[in-house]
Amino acid sequence: MLESELQEVFTKPAVREVACEVRYTPRLRINTEIWRVQDRLAEEYPQVGEEDAPQVEGRQLHTYVFSNASMRRLIKVSQENFVLVFNRYTTFEDFKAEVVSQLSKFTEEFAIHSYHRAGLRYVNHIELPPGAGMEQLRRYVNAPVDFARFDPEFIEQFMTEFRLKAGPHKLTVRSALIEVPTKAELLLYVLDLDCYAFGVKDASVLPELLDQFHERIQVRFLEHVTEEYKQIMRGE
Repeated sequence: MLESELQEVFTKPAVREVACEVRYTPRLRINTEIWRVQDRLAEEYPQVGEEDAPQVEGRQLHTYVFSNASMRRLIKVSQENFVLVFNRYTTFEDFKAEVVSQLSKFTEEFAIHSYHRAGLRYVNHIELPPGAGMEQLRRYVNAPVDFARFDPEFIEQFMTEFRLKAGPHKLTVRSALIEVPTKAELLLYVLDLDCYAFGVKDASVLPELLDQFHERIQVRFLEHVTEEYKQIMRGE
């Protein structure tokens, strides 16, 4: 893929959510000293909430949520992980700067020097018009599905998941075609790209890792959508 393709910034991107998560050895003091995080974030992320997040092994992880509704950003903190989410995307550089800034303060405050897992995730939405959803899907997306095996008129929904090697990292690619219940006959194609690494021994390498993750995700996304859809993202 050409460098010019990777450098292009689309005026109407398909991104609906971008998130960075790091997981670390549990720090029990975080829950008792969460007020330190709240004090630091009070101006930028004024809304505060709590939730119990289900984990793969079946337990619940108590998490504190600090959000900025007007900017559509949030930070989730627990004794085991830190997550920063943008639901209004501008550029990767903007997102990366906020991640690096917030995480550097947090990890210094709680003496976190390494991560069990660090990842970057992009969730993209491609809306397909009523009555011609499957036809549009084949025009916009190089989907990992052999549509020749199915009659398009009978396809209502589908889901796929691939876990891939991405150089020294891992990449999970999930896609789904779903019906939007609030909008009659509207179909939504969701493309979820999650690039991550295990055993990050030095937390200071996160900026470099984010660059690597972003490039892997960007290449996979640009291969997944057609030139016709890129024209739509350009506003043409």
